[in-house]
Amino acid sequence: MDDNQPQIQAVRPVSKDNLDGPTITPAPTVYFDCHSNPATGKGFVLWDDIRLVFADALYVRHNAKVVPFMKDADWMPLKPLRIAAVPDAVLDIVVDNPPVRLEAAMQQLTLADSPKEATVHDTPQRDAALKLITPPVSTTPRRNPAYGLEETAMNS
Repeated sequence: MDDNQPQIQAVRPVSKDNLDGPTITPAPTVYFDCHSNPATGKGFVLWDDIRLVFADALYVRHNAKVVPFMKDADWMPLKPLRIAAVPDAVLDIVVDNPPVRLEAAMQQLTLADSPKEATVHDTPQRDAALKLITPPVSTTPRRNPAYGLEETAMNS
C-alpha cells in the first residue's frame, strides 16, 4: 500500500435473498478507511466498522467469492475481526434482507397515509396495543392539598 495516500474500501449492501438477481433499487456505495498491518503492509477493514454501518451484515464477498476473516499462523481469526481490503473493487456486504423490510415499511406507510373516516367504533379496535401502555385513569376525584387531608375534608 502507498503510505502517502490513505486507502479506502468501497462496499455496498446486497440482500442474502437476492445475491445473483438484479437489485430493484441501486444500493448506495459506502467507503471505509483501510488499516494497514505493520508486519505485512496489507490493508484490511475492521468487521466492527462494517457492523456499525450495516447492523444486519452476515459476511463479505468479492464477486462470487466469500472474503474470509484474516487469520494468524495457527489459523485462528485475528482479533479484532477484520477482512482483507480489495481497494480497486466494490465488495458486497451480504445483509439479512433490508430491501424487503424497507419495501414492506414503505407499503405500510402508504396504507396508513390513505384517508379514512374514523369512527368511535374503530378507535378501540385499531389502538388495542396503545391501550396496554396507557396508564389506567383513576375514577376517584383528586383533592387539592390547599384544602387539607382527605379525611379532614370528608368530616366537614
